Formats: sequence, structure tokens, C-alpha cells
Amino acid sequence: MIYQPTNQPTNQPTNQPTNQPASAKIVPSSR
Repeated sequence: MIYQPTNQPTNQPTNQPTNQPASAKIVPSSR
């Protein structure tokens, strides 16, 4: 129970800003 709530808030803010720029790069690259 302690592993889930601790991994959620840490993975959300870290994955959001890191996934945004990565997705923008994949869009023009995939086209």
C-alpha cells in the first residue's frame, strides 16, 4: 500500500513534463 501511493505522485509529475517534449519530437519524426 505504501509502494503504490509513493510511486504515483513521483511518476506523474516526472512523466508528464518528460513525455510532452518526447511526444512532440516523435510527431514530426513519425511524419
